[in-house]
Amino acid sequence: MDFFALPDVFLRKLMRTMEIKDRMRMRLMAFHISGVRQELGWGARGVDTSNANPALPIRKWNRFFSGITFENFTLDYPYQAFTIPFIRDLLRNVKIGRFSFNNERCLADMERSLELARGHPASKIAMKLTFVPPLNKLQSLPPMETLTIWPTNVTAAPQNRTDYPPITADIFLNLVAAHASVHVFYATVGPEEIMRVIEIILSADSRKRSANWESGHAPILAFLKCRGLTNRSQARERIGEFTITCVTRAVHLRYRSCLIRFDHFEWAGDRDVSVSIENGQGAPGTEYAYLYADSDSE
Repeated sequence: MDFFALPDVFLRKLMRTMEIKDRMRMRLMAFHISGVRQELGWGARGVDTSNANPALPIRKWNRFFSGITFENFTLDYPYQAFTIPFIRDLLRNVKIGRFSFNNERCLADMERSLELARGHPASKIAMKLTFVPPLNKLQSLPPMETLTIWPTNVTAAPQNRTDYPPITADIFLNLVAAHASVHVFYATVGPEEIMRVIEIILSADSRKRSANWESGHAPILAFLKCRGLTNRSQARERIGEFTITCVTRAVHLRYRSCLIRFDHFEWAGDRDVSVSIENGQGAPGTEYAYLYADSDSE
């Protein structure tokens, strides 16, 4: 980035906050970056992978860019133009807060991404899979901040899921226990398993946790009826440990510090339901805001 190509108004405000030595360092860094980019063949839009010998410019990159931390490092498919050794060398002196691997289309893509992440064991991982891995591979994934399994040609319509059998309840429970946030295209989670998902999310540590999946209508209807909810239930009504927060084209509940959403649910319908369960109290200004006042008055 050329700092000195920025608008003059911005530069004047920036320079007023910097000491002379910092200004000189910035100019020197900009000079070195320009030289490294020319040798690498790197333009504003990316990398020229035709470079016959990238080792030398990579060594220069590592010399100038050490001690840097990326909060999030995203790799979108396809990135096969870059070998794992090349990317690993590129990131050798860089700390990665989180790897985000998007649109992994097959088992080979997933394993390449995991191989890269193993070089940064302290980094978090967020991964989106557009295929369903074999069961043994799915259950051996390392703990992730976010795991999404959503095949590219799957929609909410049941007839479009025939190529991808739903995630079974036992596998889904294992995924929820292993990863902080899980999103799957469809899971056969029954009424009692829904309660188990809630317990898993409420347990463990203080991390933000969530589970999201598409469900058939019958398990959600059975879950709500077992907890004493009916089509006459009203918002702000409390039934046992559950507090109803929304009954308009959906049913939203709070259970202890857990937020539960059954979107697109209709009591008399049979449409699939989008389920979202997460820990947290809800933010002021949302449908959950009044719960703060209720809690304070108790």
